[in-house]
Amino acid sequence: MEIVRGEMGLKPSGYRIDETLIEASYGLLEGTTLAEFKAADPTRHKERKRTRWTFCPDQGESHEMVLKRVDKWLASLDGDVVVAGHGVVGRVLRYRLLGLQGQEAASFAFPQDRIFIWRDGEENLV
Repeated sequence: MEIVRGEMGLKPSGYRIDETLIEASYGLLEGTTLAEFKAADPTRHKERKRTRWTFCPDQGESHEMVLKRVDKWLASLDGDVVVAGHGVVGRVLRYRLLGLQGQEAASFAFPQDRIFIWRDGEENLV
């Protein structure tokens, strides 16, 4: 966020962290790679691939659960915002702002080196 703000000519440190937009919790899978998860529990790994939107790791969050947090945040907005976030939050924002289906949104390969601009139901990548 500091890099983005600096490029915008704004004070780099003039932002706040909103806990509502923290990345999804992967619960007991936190720190586990997909390859490790697949090797340890192939059945649950297949389930995750089949139901990415609703899949909830043990003691973690699904995309659907993160949406509840993000919807509260969206309802609080009264203007344009810039958000720096992680994959699940970005997928959930795409779901809500573009009217996507859950599985489609959850399966999006979210690039970490792009800026998304969402306006009037349309998406532009910079």
